[in-house]
Amino acid sequence: AAVTLSVAEPGAPEVGELRGTTIGNSEITVALSGPPLGAANELQMRLTVGPRVRLLDAARMTFDGMEATFVLPHDLGGDLVELRLRRRLGSAFSAYSPVAGAVLPGTAMVSAVASATGLNQTVWRSDLALLNVRDITQQVGLVMSDGSTGTVTVPAKGQLVLDDVVASIGTGGAGALSVLADGSLVVASRTYNLGAEGTFGQPFAGVRAVAALPLAEPVELIGTVESAAFRTNLGLVSAGDQAATVLVTLR
Repeated sequence: AAVTLSVAEPGAPEVGELRGTTIGNSEITVALSGPPLGAANELQMRLTVGPRVRLLDAARMTFDGMEATFVLPHDLGGDLVELRLRRRLGSAFSAYSPVAGAVLPGTAMVSAVASATGLNQTVWRSDLALLNVRDITQQVGLVMSDGSTGTVTVPAKGQLVLDDVVASIGTGGAGALSVLADGSLVVASRTYNLGAEGTFGQPFAGVRAVAALPLAEPVELIGTVESAAFRTNLGLVSAGDQAATVLVTLR
């Protein structure tokens, strides 16, 4: 999915056109049609995610003439991203390119889905909701942690709800689900016990893989309970292509 980023500005030298293309979930590669980059500090990218603004400079960028690759922060979070670029023109930077509503496609992870029976005659199911905020239809890939895959079509400006999503892609059991989209997509799910008197469960939002915890960064979980009335379940998902070893300490 290409996003055209124009950096031609009134009164400034023409520096050409930049095209941003997402690669995987952690990088953005920018190909320049203007003059080749002479140094990494000639280009800067600014990301806006909700209320947060992040500046990516030479420390997060590698380049090769007409192409530069920015490594995204692990804690970026969010789905809708505005990209703005600026380039050094002689001794000074241009203003940031006016690009509105650019989106960062990639993989969203739903940490827990199930289509299985559990203890005490429980029957667990997961429903998945996909909201396409783009003006065009999107083909969305679904990949279970057991390797099962499926593809669904989400209409432009429309929503698709998949009841019992695990069974809908031809598998069963429990695991994590990856949702692969080439544009802006809102991902939500609900995992619940299907009982005779109704259902009870909890929602799981889709989280972009780039927002996963980086290596060796600790996190605190509060509000964990183990009692006659309540219990706490912990699920861990590796967002990379390798197994992860995690130390869990109960304080």
